[in-house]
Amino acid sequence: SDIPAKRMRRAAASDSAERNDFGIISFRFSRLFVLLYRRFSHTVGLSILFRSGPFPPRRVRRLSENSVAAGLAAAGKPVFASSFAMFAAGRAFEQIRNSVAYPHLNVKIAATHAGITVGEDGATHQCLEDIALMRVLPGMTVISPADAVEAVAALKAALEMTGPCYLRFGRYAVPVLHDPDTYRFEIGKGEVLCDGFDLAIIST
Repeated sequence: SDIPAKRMRRAAASDSAERNDFGIISFRFSRLFVLLYRRFSHTVGLSILFRSGPFPPRRVRRLSENSVAAGLAAAGKPVFASSFAMFAAGRAFEQIRNSVAYPHLNVKIAATHAGITVGEDGATHQCLEDIALMRVLPGMTVISPADAVEAVAALKAALEMTGPCYLRFGRYAVPVLHDPDTYRFEIGKGEVLCDGFDLAIIST
């Protein structure tokens, strides 16, 4: 099924939330992988799948999500598992370490609400350490898109690669920095936004 044109154009809007584009790409490629999520599908951008998706996502318990994902991946099924970053990387770290990263399974973890912009959920849901936790796992690819356009491109790249991958999305809409018609995403390659001499700032 094709995504409605107005939804596809949203990634090129002046401000767009990365988590919403996770739902859009999941809708577009939902025949190619199994999608697991914990409750509150609308908050991680997946409500479009319930309204229009040909194959509904599978809801699992929070502490079982990555174990189920590992089992499906071991059986040869590409898997996306989605939850808030605090739970996806924090509470489930041991499962990811031993069940996903150690056997190098083809599981993609799409973590939303990363960073401090989690709204009324407060400090318990703010996750800054997820990058550090995922980065130390051997074989884990970590991707933190800058805007909605890059989020779409990163999701496509994650789907095409083999092996575990952690994708980090924010909650709120952010300014779009990339041109959707010309931008080309490459895993492991950074961007130089401006040249300088006295100071280097490296950021996600």
